[in-house]
Amino acid sequence: MQQQFMDGHVQKKYLAIVRGYTPDEQTIDYALKHPDTGVVQDAVTHLKTEHRTEIPLPFGKHATSRYSLVELTPTTGRMHQLRKHMAHILHPIIGDRPHGCNKQNKLFLEQFDMNTMLLHAQQLTFTHPETTEEITVTAPVQAEFSRMAEVLFGSTTEKI
Repeated sequence: MQQQFMDGHVQKKYLAIVRGYTPDEQTIDYALKHPDTGVVQDAVTHLKTEHRTEIPLPFGKHATSRYSLVELTPTTGRMHQLRKHMAHILHPIIGDRPHGCNKQNKLFLEQFDMNTMLLHAQQLTFTHPETTEEITVTAPVQAEFSRMAEVLFGSTTEKI
């Protein structure tokens, strides 16, 4: 199993709620430094936008706030890759403290009583090491993620 992870044969899918309107699809190819060694490593993430919303909540100089629900599929497995990639394209994950927008996180705490990072490990697909059967494990969405998706995107949370 460990070898499948190392060889990139394990497929991972995540859901995230991010600031702003993301493109329909995007490949983020942005190398990241290893936090301990400083060695630069390739890092690639595929983004697919599931939903977008604009809510009447002022933020900064804007009268409204925009958010996107995205599916993220990393093809490499770097530490904090998704968080760093989303910050790099200026769509930080809501609730991400070191890589996100602290003012946005404060807004979510004050307006929605929410202080959780809105990143969910949704699905893992791998080959069973003995039977070679393809196995897909899907995790239920956490209550706080589900609540915020409902608040921001309405009835579209049924897809989550």
